[in-house]
Amino acid sequence: MVFNRNFARFYEVIYRSIKVKKLQPQEIQEKLKSTRDWQLKNDKLNKTYSFSDFSTCFSFMTCVAFEAEKQNHHPEWFNVYNKLTVDLTTHDAAGISDKDFDFIHAIDRIYNSGFKNEP
Repeated sequence: MVFNRNFARFYEVIYRSIKVKKLQPQEIQEKLKSTRDWQLKNDKLNKTYSFSDFSTCFSFMTCVAFEAEKQNHHPEWFNVYNKLTVDLTTHDAAGISDKDFDFIHAIDRIYNSGFKNEP
C-alpha cells in the first residue's frame, strides 16, 4: 500500500510539472477536420452519439470511462436514454489541447468497434 501511495505522489508531481499547451483557434479548426461530427460549442469540443437503447449507451460510457482513466482525461457528458452528449476541454490548459483530440480519437475508436448505431 505504501508503494502505491508513493508511486501516486510521484506520478502526480511529474504529471503536474508537464505544461499542457492550449491550442489556438486556428489549430483547433485544423484539427477538427480530422474528426467526424465533432464541433466547437461553448469553447468545448462537442459531439452527440446515438445508440439503439439505454443499455448500449451505458455500456459505451463504461468503455469510455476506462479509457478516460487510462489517459487521465475525463469528459463532461450528459446522457438521456439512448443519447450521449460529450464535451471535452483540458482544465490544466484552460482550454482545448492535444489531449482532447487524442481522447476524441480514442472515443471514436471505441464507438466504431461495435457501438456504432447503423441505420
